[in-house]
Amino acid sequence: MARSRHAKQRRWVQASLAAVMMATLNGCPTMADYGAATSGNNSDFVAPHEQFQVDSMDYPVFAVIQDHIAPRSNVNYPQNNGREMPALKENYRWQVTHKVHGEYLIGSESFDQTSCSWTKDGRDHPEHCEPGGIGAEYLDRIYVYPDGSAYAYGYLKNTPRWPHWFGKDETWFRHDDTGDWSGQPWFECVARCDKLKNMSADRDAQALVQKVNKSTAAIHKSVINVDADYFTIRQEKLQVDPMDYPVFAVSQDREAPRAGVSGKIFTPSWFGQKMLPLKKSYRWRVTHKFHGEYLIGSKQYDQANCRQTVDGRDQPEHCEPGGIGAEILNRIYIHPDGSAYAYAFLKNTQRWPPGKQETLLRHDDSGDWSGQPWFECVARCDKLKNMRADP
Repeated sequence: MARSRHAKQRRWVQASLAAVMMATLNGCPTMADYGAATSGNNSDFVAPHEQFQVDSMDYPVFAVIQDHIAPRSNVNYPQNNGREMPALKENYRWQVTHKVHGEYLIGSESFDQTSCSWTKDGRDHPEHCEPGGIGAEYLDRIYVYPDGSAYAYGYLKNTPRWPHWFGKDETWFRHDDTGDWSGQPWFECVARCDKLKNMSADRDAQALVQKVNKSTAAIHKSVINVDADYFTIRQEKLQVDPMDYPVFAVSQDREAPRAGVSGKIFTPSWFGQKMLPLKKSYRWRVTHKFHGEYLIGSKQYDQANCRQTVDGRDQPEHCEPGGIGAEILNRIYIHPDGSAYAYAFLKNTQRWPPGKQETLLRHDDSGDWSGQPWFECVARCDKLKNMRADP
């Protein structure tokens, strides 16, 4: 089985290299070529976005129901928290600009101008961002369902800003759903609503939306969807009293698994992020319980990890005992027998503004978690009986 898997990986790498080499033979490969070749996602492709443009007058006009903080883009925990996007304002009008394989992209001139002004080019050349200006190098679009449910960003190359040779003006079509898209629908039809009938998404698009909705599975109430693999919630709602549970420590100093390993060759996250070693002197306490799973955290580990961050180096007092701590708190999923099996990255809500304090709870088991159990009970071991994991 392993040999078959490795053979498939080799064939995939060879195909990826071939794709990049073919692009190179026709000129330097573009980032779109590179992205499509290494993404490993059959739904990604490269094409001139103009071929998918539609007449906006044939479709409805949308607006958000109320001002809304936009999802962050290109989020890749724990390596980065992505990029902040301009707010979605109620007075912005969004029109359908593209139909791609049964999916719909909407864009707003007002949002485009604001987004452009946030770029370095826009700050250096504000005239690019004015009405009638050439605009930013990339146009931010949103994938939307006819009922107003938004589920991902799409980024289109603004072709007047790109050279027209070797495909450098072609767009890498992909779905950036890495931020928090929960609480849908955000949009509602505000004009040409009779045109909603023209937005008849095909079954593939509908299946994709259902998949996205399941994968985000964001919960904004105290009841948790126990069938969800991922969900967002304020992590405090899942906290437990550590005194009701045992204390763990690793049986010996050991290297920690890497985090955020993509497995996609040549990508920045191929090898993932190196994490701090797990030291025998650290004490780990149960901090959260949900769905029958347990998270453990260590104050000593948190302080050491905080000092590794840019913020910790600039403001070391954040990392001292009693300090506010890092923006993200690293936790480990553990079984009662001391077997650890994944990371969780919780937002330190003291460091985040209202509306951005919810944590995307997921399992990062992309590194090497073999050789378990690593942990052993070192205190309050009579409390092990309280750790009753679900079947």
